[in-house]
Amino acid sequence: TFERGKIATSILEEYDEMAALEGRGSGQGYEIMPLDLAKFIVTSGVGIYLKMLLVDNLMHADLHPGNIMVDVNDKNHNDTDTKISSNGSRHHHQQQQSANYNIVLVDAGMVACLNQEESDNFIGLLASLGEGDGRSAATAVLSFSSLNQHSLSKTQAEAFATDMIHLFATKCRGYGTNVDVGEVLRGVLSLIRLHSVSIDANYATLVINCLCIEGMARRVAPEYNVLDAARPLLRSYRTLCGTNLGDIHGAGGSRSTGRRIAKLRHATLRLTMPLLYFCKEVSDGFFFQKQRQKRNGGSLRKGQNGYSNIGKFMFNILALSGIVALANGSIPGVFSIMNQDQLMKFLKDM
Repeated sequence: TFERGKIATSILEEYDEMAALEGRGSGQGYEIMPLDLAKFIVTSGVGIYLKMLLVDNLMHADLHPGNIMVDVNDKNHNDTDTKISSNGSRHHHQQQQSANYNIVLVDAGMVACLNQEESDNFIGLLASLGEGDGRSAATAVLSFSSLNQHSLSKTQAEAFATDMIHLFATKCRGYGTNVDVGEVLRGVLSLIRLHSVSIDANYATLVINCLCIEGMARRVAPEYNVLDAARPLLRSYRTLCGTNLGDIHGAGGSRSTGRRIAKLRHATLRLTMPLLYFCKEVSDGFFFQKQRQKRNGGSLRKGQNGYSNIGKFMFNILALSGIVALANGSIPGVFSIMNQDQLMKFLKDM
């Protein structure tokens, strides 16, 4: 490729080698990697994955760190090779603190074009991980292929759901419980194989990409939890778009009405996406601020924990303003399909 930058795996390996040579900490590269660079790699990787899934419906089909390049734009040094070396590492670290970064995805020869059903089903699985809901996760996985409707009996499907509930009870209790997404997804794949559940190719791509991004995040910032970071987007999706069309039909709505409402809700979610990403960015900022204080041997000042509540309150005001604008402007009647309880839950969950 003629793209500028260095492959993410090379950057991680060089910092690992540097840490081993310097004998600092446990010899892991993440302990000496500049936090600005770590934040950029982790948050950009997770953000790109979520955008492709939630907005674009077009997924890079081979999203491992070897296909992710990071370009460090430093006014003092344009050659990224001189920035990461075993000599004078402290000096280089300080220079990278003020650098600007760009991220580039390469090897896009394989892509997965997702239809709305595929996107909904997989997001449903991720949202179920966040809620610690094994039953809902099993329902989402069984929707990964139409073959399951014919190849699995009700007894077999229920056995799969029971094992999923048990897996979630022991490994996945939801947001804020430090869920190891990689471990849970590997457990889900094991149950898929055990119960002979079919999944289509696009879903396999989504799972593998998710494992790659989560693995990279753990290597760069082990305390960063990708599921908690995605909470504003996944919970908002679950609130806005999680209603099954069958519920609408059962309430007396026609199939065409259900499709119209589904499209309207997805459009609303896409238009509020900048606000949701802003919420994620604020949360990420607080996380890496704490990491910087921890690395410097400092502690949080009294009252600093309250900043997140203030940021959340301000974001809720912005989100409410955005939804009101949508209701009165580009998407008339959004409140007719989202009652007051749903709206308040949408804001509270963010």
